Amino acid sequence: SSGECIYQSVEDRKKILENVMKAVKGKLTIIAHVACNNTKDSCELAAHAESQGVDAIAAIPPIYFHLPEYAIAEYWNDISAAAPNTPFIIYISGIDTYGSITTVSRSDVNMIVTVNPNTKKILLTSIPRDYYVTLANMKKKDKLTHSGIAGPENTVKTMAQFLGTDINYYARVNFTSLVTMVDALGGITVNVDRDFSAGGYTYKLGLQQMNGKEALAYSRERHSFADGDNVRVKHQQDVLMAMLNKMMSSAVITNYTSVLTAVSGCFETNMAASDITDLIKMQINDNASWTFKQKQFTGTGVMQTGGAYMPDSKLYYMIPNDDSVKENLQAIKDVLNGK
Repeated sequence: SSGECIYQSVEDRKKILENVMKAVKGKLTIIAHVACNNTKDSCELAAHAESQGVDAIAAIPPIYFHLPEYAIAEYWNDISAAAPNTPFIIYISGIDTYGSITTVSRSDVNMIVTVNPNTKKILLTSIPRDYYVTLANMKKKDKLTHSGIAGPENTVKTMAQFLGTDINYYARVNFTSLVTMVDALGGITVNVDRDFSAGGYTYKLGLQQMNGKEALAYSRERHSFADGDNVRVKHQQDVLMAMLNKMMSSAVITNYTSVLTAVSGCFETNMAASDITDLIKMQINDNASWTFKQKQFTGTGVMQTGGAYMPDSKLYYMIPNDDSVKENLQAIKDVLNGK
């Protein structure tokens, strides 16, 4: 809506939005403009817009010029607090290194995490590292894993273009990150789907307690399985799901400051600390149970030349399966739309 909407009453603006949502929800991207002459009304409109399932919320601070940065930050913090439940997407990029998270490396783990705080649903969607996609920085096709060479922002942009949807946040982790985070949680409980051994550890069918190093070996192993890459992807999702469940447990979440301190600096993200805290406080307040779903993109493996980074080398690529892409995109949209 245009700036003239500030001259309408709050109730009138709510009715207008409700009518718009009834008419075009699912057909257009809806951004609700909640600016008012005071923060209280803006917050009320933001909460209402979220309840209607808008795609995004926009606002201009009540005083339009010469605002100091802290005032703008306070205004947006108030708006965000009024609407903490907006669905969002996090892109998880895992690089194949130990040590500093700032190391430039390939993106070997690629996972879309779609979160809907209203329906309490989380969808974990993995994309194969060899998926043949157009790299944002090169404008040519190559393995998805090579997008990480230009940094996490490039991987996020590459996948956002491929998916045709916004990715709100990213988190970049490496081997050391995983070990540190699992240990900071006091270990995790993973639902192991088969008996096997890897990295000097033995895994048995059923629920199994794991420390950081055990979780890392579990999520990296592929040679023990006939369908190695697909099993590894599922195990990576299993570990992340176990971590999220542990994070949301009352024993951990009520002591979240010490956990955040323990994992500080071991991962890279563009999610503001205030956003993380808002989600944690929401979970503390409602203590809700969440539903998890796991999916992955599939395709056909080929040996060919022509990749953007090594055009003359014959390498293994996975050509995306169109039906799989459509199915996974729809699943992501369904969670965002509260289905």
